[in-house]
Amino acid sequence: MSARSMSSKLSVVVGLIAWFGLAAAGCAGSQQAGAVPDNGQNPGPGSCTEPQLYLVSAQDVTVQAGGSVELKVRLACASDPYAGALVGFEIVGDPKASALSSASSQTDDDGVAGVALVAGATSATFQVKATTEGAGAVTFDITVNSANAGTILVSMTYAGPIVYNEYKAYLFQGRECATLDPFAITGAIQDAAVVAVLSATPKFNNVPAGSHYAVAVTARRQGELLGFGCKGSLSVTAGQTTNADVAIFDIPITYSGVYTLDNHFDMTGLLPPTVDGIVHVFDELSDDHAVEGNLALDQWGEDPAAFMLDFVYREFCKWECTNTDPSWDDCTPGVHPSGDLKETYRGRQGKTPFMSWEGDQPRYMFLCGMLDPTWGMTQWVQSQVQAQVPPQALNILDTVGDIARAIDKMHVKSRLSLNDVRYDRLGNFTHTLETMYVDLHDLGGTLHNFEVDLAAAGVGTLSYSGNTSVLNDELQIPSHSFSLKFGKLVQYIYASYLLPLLGCNAPNNTTACLFQKLVNCTSVGTWLHDACDSVAESLTGGLLHCPISATQFAGFCSTGLQMAGNYVDASMASWIGGDTQFTLQGEAAADRLDGHRVAASLKNGVWTGHWTDGAANATFPGTFTGVRQ
Repeated sequence: MSARSMSSKLSVVVGLIAWFGLAAAGCAGSQQAGAVPDNGQNPGPGSCTEPQLYLVSAQDVTVQAGGSVELKVRLACASDPYAGALVGFEIVGDPKASALSSASSQTDDDGVAGVALVAGATSATFQVKATTEGAGAVTFDITVNSANAGTILVSMTYAGPIVYNEYKAYLFQGRECATLDPFAITGAIQDAAVVAVLSATPKFNNVPAGSHYAVAVTARRQGELLGFGCKGSLSVTAGQTTNADVAIFDIPITYSGVYTLDNHFDMTGLLPPTVDGIVHVFDELSDDHAVEGNLALDQWGEDPAAFMLDFVYREFCKWECTNTDPSWDDCTPGVHPSGDLKETYRGRQGKTPFMSWEGDQPRYMFLCGMLDPTWGMTQWVQSQVQAQVPPQALNILDTVGDIARAIDKMHVKSRLSLNDVRYDRLGNFTHTLETMYVDLHDLGGTLHNFEVDLAAAGVGTLSYSGNTSVLNDELQIPSHSFSLKFGKLVQYIYASYLLPLLGCNAPNNTTACLFQKLVNCTSVGTWLHDACDSVAESLTGGLLHCPISATQFAGFCSTGLQMAGNYVDASMASWIGGDTQFTLQGEAAADRLDGHRVAASLKNGVWTGHWTDGAANATFPGTFTGVRQ
């Protein structure tokens, strides 16, 4: 072998040795990107199987165009730092000329690695992802704002009981929170993506620097809008992040619209005097309590026959004439107080009953003499004349009693108009009484239902307007008053509904018409003539007969019934002028809600009622429900 050949082979060997040495040295002094070394500062080799990569910088990063920001992460295992590990950084998305200062960085003794993000001149939104071997990746959300723009970051809080699963944020400028309707969000300059959890932080990027911003958030449960929050008076600085802390509250129940109310009032035993006076007239007409009369109970005889026959008798007995010693048939009609039977039982000016004439002597003649108790025929006459009244006439007790019951248990329909009343604002209300429900029996006992138009009855002031509010989601209706003529109301029901029901239609819808229908005066006249004739013959041994014919008695009957009817109508008319202050105060809960949380109906309505009638007054309860029209 030549010396030249030997030298060439030696050079190759030396070169190979040198190359392997350098490779070995390089392997000993460097590490692949992402590898986690064991250099004595980390836990022992293989002791950590799940290293963790954490964000040190905020996840949401906003940087002004042309500026830069440091992005830092930390690598650790069981909270112990990993030093010397290589962490890679890469951009995800379109950075629009923004760039990283390096593609990787080695962790320091605290396990922290970082790179600089240099923002380009154009606004952009993208992510930067950090990775290392064996650990999960983490990402930064980057916003690059062009000149004169900033970012608004939304944080949400809620302290109520509803579990919401959908939140959406809206950005406004130049709008006040109070003007925003959660059910009609319009005019937002940006709206963020829907998030599912309260801890999420919706963000508005590239918001022009300025003031008068507001952020609103709607909250839904299973698609139903139930919550709302708003933060106003926000300002944005170029290149800066503005935090908007939005507190979410449950959307309150609103009462708005026109509601038809069904009201029930209980005034049993508490009738205003103007009503009680008329009811007393009806009671005098219809009670049937004591045939002999009972002064202690203010009862004057067997009714209704005795009441009507009182007026029949006065036509020919005239037992309360005021002239001096007149003949019995010279009395002027109409001078007697109502209810001669009352005066008969009670006695006039303290005198003995049935002796109300001057000198305390009974001076009844012919048939009238039968009323003298010394003859023992008073009850017999009453019972016999009662027999001349048809049985259905006795049903007048139930018939006229229906009117008293209609007032005792007033059932009224009213209209309640409300204008956006809820817990955080006063609203307007107008309450108008419209109709009254009345149940009336006819003389056959059949029940008929009527709805009385109160405005047509002309019974007073039926409407009131004012302010109202909501407390604990319940509607509060403050004290408000109506001026009502209760007496006129009773008279209107009697004349316009009851009398026509009994066959007395306008223009002859009078009580006299009713009495004429109830009593057959021809039969009564015949009976009275026969009774008179029998008594006269008995007293005179047949020498004298009754001087009054059956036709005359029938005329007395008709005239008496007319007078009795006129008395009832006049008694009612004397009461109709008085005004009763009818005051109500109430509250109710929402029953059903529409899609905008507005009460579609009302339940559990409770009234506290009060009336004032002259010097008299009383408090009564009531209830109501309502349905929105």
